[in-house]
Amino acid sequence: MGTIYVARHALTDGHGKKIVLSWTPGIYLNKEGREQTNKLSETLTPVNFTKIISSPIERAFETASIVAKSKGLNVVTDDHFAEWYMGIWTGRTFTEIKNDFPEDFKTWRTTPEKLRVEHAETLEAVSERTLEGLKTVAGKYREDTVLIVSHKDPIRAMLTKLLGTPVGFIKRLDIEMASVSRIRFNNGHFILDMLNYIPWKPF
Repeated sequence: MGTIYVARHALTDGHGKKIVLSWTPGIYLNKEGREQTNKLSETLTPVNFTKIISSPIERAFETASIVAKSKGLNVVTDDHFAEWYMGIWTGRTFTEIKNDFPEDFKTWRTTPEKLRVEHAETLEAVSERTLEGLKTVAGKYREDTVLIVSHKDPIRAMLTKLLGTPVGFIKRLDIEMASVSRIRFNNGHFILDMLNYIPWKPF
């Protein structure tokens, strides 16, 4: 049986600016984010990873690299685990989007599975690519332990597929910064046995 740990990247200054970060380049962890990642890394100290895989986007790659350094491993990037690509909304503020696309903004906040933005992915497409990535990793590392570092919505979308629920159920899942979830797998069967554990946050 293999094991996949799935972590969300840690905090950046961009998250406080109410911007659709999506694939915006040049967004790195801030001091608090690095502290969160150090706590995550400490928590994962007993785990012997075979591979560390990350979204290619800087904030995820930086999070993965901090953990990888403590393990003496390199990080491999995989576009399957990249952030939800938001097309023409990328880099725009929530206020701008609410003013220019009021109905779409409401859809995004309430029923994101129905959202259609010019040049953007649908949430269903995000769920399909992340699940495909998960299956590929599981097939390649059948008896190993792997860490994947990704983003909130892609992780939630992937988990809805894994749990056999509609993708709109992402609203019922929370994946916090620098949290980690765990998936066991064997012969194509997946079991989610830990969800949204937050090493840097007290109970």
